[in-house]
Amino acid sequence: MRKIIGLLIVVVLFGCQDLSLLGHEPKSINDYSDLFQSLNKAKDGYLTIQCFNNFTSQSLPNMKGQIEGGFAKSAEELEVGEIEVNDISMTYGSRGYKSGNISEVIDLYGTTVNVKIKGEVASFYLSEVIKFKQYYDKVDVGTTIAWNADERNDIGVAIRIRYMPNHNPEFKDNYNRIVDNYIVAEDNGKYTLKAKDFEGIPPGATISVGMGRGGATVMELDGYKYSLMGISMNKVSDCKYSDQ
Repeated sequence: MRKIIGLLIVVVLFGCQDLSLLGHEPKSINDYSDLFQSLNKAKDGYLTIQCFNNFTSQSLPNMKGQIEGGFAKSAEELEVGEIEVNDISMTYGSRGYKSGNISEVIDLYGTTVNVKIKGEVASFYLSEVIKFKQYYDKVDVGTTIAWNADERNDIGVAIRIRYMPNHNPEFKDNYNRIVDNYIVAEDNGKYTLKAKDFEGIPPGATISVGMGRGGATVMELDGYKYSLMGISMNKVSDCKYSDQ
């Protein structure tokens, strides 16, 4: 179950619909993302640690990160009091629970995160912030992409190859739909792209290559179930796909 939840977390970074598949045994990357969305939205509450950065904003001051949470039952907001995420204390505000101190958020990655609610504690390992090791202005079949591996992360890395017709006017007439191709890879720091990873994408198109990883657990308290998760994503935009 831990491996399933971890894969769901990193895939949700790339956005998928909620098909309410909680309890369904995943067999594909789409199943993973659908199950995660159910885990996230169908529960009584959630707390999410997030960190996003494009390749051109690798340095800490340019990263975007936050912690946010909300707790509800039958559309009624639940105030669960002060929440502690390791050394970070969060109180309920007009936008729920939220913390935007980027340095505090970044310090959570690569550690065991302890979330304390109503005196009860739930823990999970949150893998290190993921980063590409180099910029890729062009990729094709056989290109090996590399990132900073996390040897403590045993739940994998999700990679997405995305084609958007609005970014490719020269191909828009014949390739007029968004294409998202997903890959789940071991967190060993490298993956070699295959022909199937570019399925449905015309050679010469401008694409984006994104990847993410994270950790999660579900906390049960007073008859409620809270989804606790952390995610990080790194993305290279304006990358050219060439089959030459």
